[in-house]
Amino acid sequence: MTVAAFVTAVAMNTFQHTFGE
Repeated sequence: MTVAAFVTAVAMNTFQHTFGE
């Protein structure tokens, strides 16, 4: 996994936790 992919995954996870539940 590249750094960019890791950062993207973390960003999407944060987004889901913030605007999801």
